[in-house]
Amino acid sequence: MQNFAQSKNPSMEALNRAFILLGGNIGDVSHTFDHARIAIDQLAGRVVRLSDKYISEPWGMETTAPFLNQALELETPNSPNQLLKILLAIEVVFGRTRLRGICESRTLDIDILLFNNVIINEEYIVLPHPRMHLRKFALLPMMQIAPNAVHPILKKSISALYKECIDTLKVEKLSETLN
Repeated sequence: MQNFAQSKNPSMEALNRAFILLGGNIGDVSHTFDHARIAIDQLAGRVVRLSDKYISEPWGMETTAPFLNQALELETPNSPNQLLKILLAIEVVFGRTRLRGICESRTLDIDILLFNNVIINEEYIVLPHPRMHLRKFALLPMMQIAPNAVHPILKKSISALYKECIDTLKVEKLSETLN
């Protein structure tokens, strides 16, 4: 008889809970999101929930091209830094180029919004995302999948942050016929 207390099933190891936001405004973004989710599921961890896709006005940039956004909840065995490396590699596969410090149109942007209750402030990774509470395009999709998730610094739920958000840019659910 097998002693289950001594056997270790890797799938039973504690998984981290991460919330990520997909964004983009170049090309067939909805199609890109669908394929990026598959890559995330295969390479980064299991996607357990996803919001609808939302169309939003660009935030903090010169472009007038609207963005598409979608929030995902992910169960991952990876650390925050490992997850970031995987997500950045996925962005590159989908044609993302980055100019440090410059906000520009993109095929795919993947941001880690929350990772467990972790707080990190390093050069290449800041968690929770430092501007998520200021952006309706991040909060509205998050409200759909995790309204009670708590921002570990501000100590407020996503719902409360959304109600307090002063962002006036338009964000609306993408019509099913366009999805």
